[in-house]
Formats: sequence, C-alpha cells, structure tokens
Amino acid sequence: MASPGGFSKLDTFTLTVQQRPSIDVTRERSRSSSLPEEPFSHTGITLPLGIPPPEQGFITASDSLAAASSSSSAAGDEGNLTQPLLPQSQSARDAAGEQAPLLLEVEAAGARAEAGRLMKLAVPLAVQSIASMLTTFISTTFVGHLNDPLALSAVVLSSSLFNVTGISVTIGLASAMDTLCGQAYGARRYSMLGVVLQRARLICWCACIPVAVLWNFMGPLLVVLGQDAELSRLTGINMQLLIPGLFLGVVNDTTRRYLVSQRAVFPTSCCYLLTTALSPLYNWFFIYRLGLGVKGAAYAITCCTATNSLLLTAYQSYRDAVLLKGTPQATWSGYSTAAFRGWWQYLSLGLPAAAMICLEWWVWELLIFAAGLLPSGSVAVGVMGLCIQITNPSYMIPSSFGSATSVRVSNLLGAGQGLQARTATRVSAVIVFSCTLLLGCCTFAGRHAVVRLFTEDASIRAATVLVVPAVATSIVGDGMVAVLSAVLRASGRQAVGAVFNIAGYWCVCLPLAWLLGFHLQLGVLGFWVALTVCTALQAAAFGILISRFDWQQEVKRAHALTTAHQATH
Repeated sequence: MASPGGFSKLDTFTLTVQQRPSIDVTRERSRSSSLPEEPFSHTGITLPLGIPPPEQGFITASDSLAAASSSSSAAGDEGNLTQPLLPQSQSARDAAGEQAPLLLEVEAAGARAEAGRLMKLAVPLAVQSIASMLTTFISTTFVGHLNDPLALSAVVLSSSLFNVTGISVTIGLASAMDTLCGQAYGARRYSMLGVVLQRARLICWCACIPVAVLWNFMGPLLVVLGQDAELSRLTGINMQLLIPGLFLGVVNDTTRRYLVSQRAVFPTSCCYLLTTALSPLYNWFFIYRLGLGVKGAAYAITCCTATNSLLLTAYQSYRDAVLLKGTPQATWSGYSTAAFRGWWQYLSLGLPAAAMICLEWWVWELLIFAAGLLPSGSVAVGVMGLCIQITNPSYMIPSSFGSATSVRVSNLLGAGQGLQARTATRVSAVIVFSCTLLLGCCTFAGRHAVVRLFTEDASIRAATVLVVPAVATSIVGDGMVAVLSAVLRASGRQAVGAVFNIAGYWCVCLPLAWLLGFHLQLGVLGFWVALTVCTALQAAAFGILISRFDWQQEVKRAHALTTAHQATH
C-alpha cells in the first residue's frame, strides 16, 4: 500500500515499506550561501559578496567569477567557490605558487560549508522519508492484526501493483520538476515555477487516466494471469478504491517538488509528520470501527494521501499569497493557460525520468517473482523480502542526500555557479560513500542479530545470513547510484540515466541473476550478487560521466533549458 509521501523500489512481500520521496529542502540563511536567501519579509533579493541582481534574472559563469573577483577584498575570509581555484595564465600560476596552500585551505573551507548546507537539507528529507515509511507500516500492521492471511496478501499485492503500474509513472513524470523548477529558481526566474507546477499536474493527471482504467479491471486480469480467485477479487476491489489516491498523489508529489526547489523544507516535514500522526486514527476508524477490513485499509491510505496533499497545498497557498506576494521572489502568478503549452519540452525530461524509475523498480519486482520459481520458492521469496527490508533503512541516508544534492546542483547551475555545483556534487558523493560503507560494514558484522530482528523462522534465517554479505556490499553501490543519478536529474540528463539503467539493470543484472540464480544454482544469493555487480557498474559509469562534466558548459545548458521553457509561458 502506498503512502502519501513517495515510494520505494518495491513494496512486495515487505511489511515495512521504505518510501523514496524527493524530499524538501530547508531554508538556507547562512551568509556564505551561494544562492539567494529565502526572504521572510517583503524585501528584495539578497546576494552574497555584494553581487548585484542581474537584469534578466540570470548570472552567467563569467559574470559571477568577475564579480566575485572584484569583491574578494570586501568578502574577507568567507571563501567564494565561484572563483577559479588556480590562475589562468602560466605567469600568474608561477606568481601565485606561494599561495597554493591558502587556495587549498579556501577550497577545504568551501567543502566544509557545502557539507553543512547539504546536511541542513538532507536531515529534514530523512524525516519525511521516515514519516512516509511509518505511514505505510501502520496501515500494514493494522491489516496484519486482522489475523486474515488472505487480507494481508491482498494488501501487499495491491501495494506492489499500486507502485509498479501507477506511482512509478507519475513520480517519474513529476521528477522533471527537479530540473526545471530547481534551475529556474537558481536563475531567479521565479514566475516560471508556478506554470511548471500546473503543467506537471496536467501531464501527470493525463497519465493517470489509462492507469485508472487498468486498475478498474485488475481483479479479472489477475485471474487471467493465474492468481487465486479470492485473492484477485480482494485485490481488484482494493485497486479500484485506490484510484482517487492516485490522482491525489499527483497533487501531493508535484506540490512537494515545487516547494523542494525553493528549499521550503521544514514546513513540509511538519506536514508529513502530522499525516503520520493521523494515520493510526484513519486505519482504526475504517478497518475496525467500521469493520471494512481490506477495503478500510484502502480508504485509510487514500485519506492519508488526501491529508498530506491538503496540508502541502495549504502551506503553498499561504506562502505564495502571504509570505512572497508582491516580492521579486513570488513564484505563483495564478492559474495560466500557459500550462497547456510546452508539453513536449516538459516530456523531453519527464519521459526519460519515468523510464529511469520504471526500469529500476520493475527489475526488483521481476526478481521477487523469479525467487518464487526457485526450489523451495516460499523460503526464497521470504529471504528476498527480508533482505529488502534490511536495505530499506540503509537507503534513507543516500536517498536524502541525493534529493538534497539535486536541489543544490540544480539551483547552482541555474544561478550560473558551476564550480560550486561541482563542489556540492563531490562533497555529497564523499559523504554518501562514507556513510554507506559504514552501514554496509555494520550490516555485515551484525548480520545474525539483524536477521533475528525480522524473523524467527529457522530456515529463512539461515538462508538470509548467507545472503547478507552480498546485501551489505550492494548498499554502497546503491547509495552511490542514488546520489549520482540525482546529479543527472539536476543537470537535465535524464535520458542518459535511462540508457544507463537499461544497460545496467536489463542487459547486465537480469541475465546475470538468471545465470547465477538458476544455472549455477546459487538461488537468492545469485540474485543479490547480480544486483551488487549492477549497482557497482552503475555507480562507476555515473561517476565517470559526471567527472567529465564541463561545469561551465552545464551552466550554459541550464540557461538554454530555462530560456526555452520560459518562452512557452
């Protein structure tokens, strides 16, 4: 069952479901920030180091470097990373040779400052992720206490179908906002954000229509596919009841991304926490008080999604109508017919982004299905699901930093500060690698205790302990993929990410999993070895690609992208 916040790779056969929202970002009030501060009063734009606001709302790379250089004496030791770290000419390099240690200190200070900014963004994002996971966990737990295995199976299957056939598509399409809104906000083209929000909602709602038709006939379709008749009937009813939640989820996700790009993260975290607090009440009322059982769980999930959407929309309205109205930073200019134009430009980012997500999520679903085809299929499926539960909490850190990095990099590219975007990418990659390496080592060292936390079944526990070393190794690669793919989204390179996902997950992972799992009879261990190899190759490929970025050229691409989209308004 899906919750209002976002969704993990898969929910199937898991009782606690990790959700992966693209999480909101906190306000930065630091004077050393390289982005415009978010105002609390009706004031103009505040720029660091005395750089004046550009007439067109865009600072080119050369402009920012020149301005930073001219104001360096007034800046003190704040350390502007928009300056070149080395002089351009050979004579200048020779003359500045004695100052190399100072330059390194400035770079290190800038990296420390960037780490602090990323932490301010990532922590609230992690709070939202935890809140989303708890919302789903609460709903599943209420159904589990009905002592009806068929009801629990229907909820789990509905959750899987909800994510794979619906949410993966809408989240993918909506993630084009990460690029467009983030870069537009950095370029100070604030009015563009409101139009992109409306356009994204319309496109995602259009995508929901065929999905809703599919869900309406899901029960008979499952029977045709060989599922148990009663399970198919309950699942079909559940899917029909979840159709309103699909459309409400679009409001939830697009509003969140709209606020994320503006770094309005603390209020949105409060919205998620309040929704999670209301989740037990909704589940108790529909499942027990009204005695609706499985149908009550669907109603509760829909109410949670509606509540979160309402809270986010209420804050958005207050922010646009009160906090920012009449200021240069106002991002909402009312409903516009421009939302019906520029769809192809939007889909040029949204379709590859949807492909990136679907290609990854669907592989996990296929591996769950393949586990059921192994000898002792019930044990294999249990082991696969248990291993996913183990990795879900570990994914919160890289997921949160990935979302924070996406916002930082897109804002910085839009602001014309390519060097700072490069610093943000490097700092985030180092933090995520260090954290996931530590998490992987802890998971491996405590594998026996970790497995005992999840199950008392001796056969599943013994089999899972053998697989955990591969699972622990995959945590590092999966985390690096999360943060590096966020950089690709921020720079508008979703198409490249989609191609890499096809190559990695479908051309490497699935064939290798089939070879190791079935032909070499390694079973679930073979599946996880294939996943580990795949994520390692993906991380290496993404890392090599990003390391070859010409960041000043990325600034120009961001400028061209925002200009093209603004022309449709």
